[in-house]
Amino acid sequence: MIKLFLKKNTKCFKRKQKDFKQEDLESAKENSEKVLAENTRLNVEKTKLEQYLQAHEKIIKSLKEIYGATTALLKRQRILDKISTVAKGKNSKGLSFERYIQSSIFEEVLASANKKLKPMTLNRYELYRSDDLSRANAQVGLDIGIRDYYSNETRPVNTLSGGESFMAALALALGLSEVIQRLAGATPLDTLFIDEGFGSLDEEALEMAIKVLLNIQDTGRLIGIISHVRELREQIPVGLEVTTGSTGSKAVFRV
Repeated sequence: MIKLFLKKNTKCFKRKQKDFKQEDLESAKENSEKVLAENTRLNVEKTKLEQYLQAHEKIIKSLKEIYGATTALLKRQRILDKISTVAKGKNSKGLSFERYIQSSIFEEVLASANKKLKPMTLNRYELYRSDDLSRANAQVGLDIGIRDYYSNETRPVNTLSGGESFMAALALALGLSEVIQRLAGATPLDTLFIDEGFGSLDEEALEMAIKVLLNIQDTGRLIGIISHVRELREQIPVGLEVTTGSTGSKAVFRV
């Protein structure tokens, strides 16, 4: 069987060898060269594509990093925008952050002032901070209202009479000085001058106001009063009296 197979293949090879022509060899060589050239071209193209792919991957990586950083910045910007909006008072109360801090301190001033105003008004009046939202275009937070415990009503502070307004202003001045002294730390406010206003008080209110001032003086602070009210001279032990005459003014200490 093997010998028969070999004989058949040998005959086939001889027959093909007999039919082979020189032109076929040259054609095969030419085709081989074309295949090699195409293979070289494809390898060069492959190298270029790999370089492009690497470059594009770097670009994509950079874009992802930029996108991540941009997203973080946008998130921070939204937070800062919200803080800025609140700080500028763009809210339902129109209350800025600065005004909020001021109003917080103002609450302390009013609390201290009420300790002076209540005794002077026989516990009738009390100051409070009012948020008047009806004034939509104005900044609020430092408005003052008055509580009238005789009528159990609240009303604007500008409805007080002249004498009552002076007592409220005096109480606020005293309360403000106390809060400033407390917040200033080592900077004491040992002296306070009050200019006029006592003439608008009736006898009872004047007595109560002087009593409050004398109590403050007993704490070691100096209270100076500038006034033309005669009754004050009887209540204040030490004073500087200034009188005018045809030859000029004269100042004399009264002890």
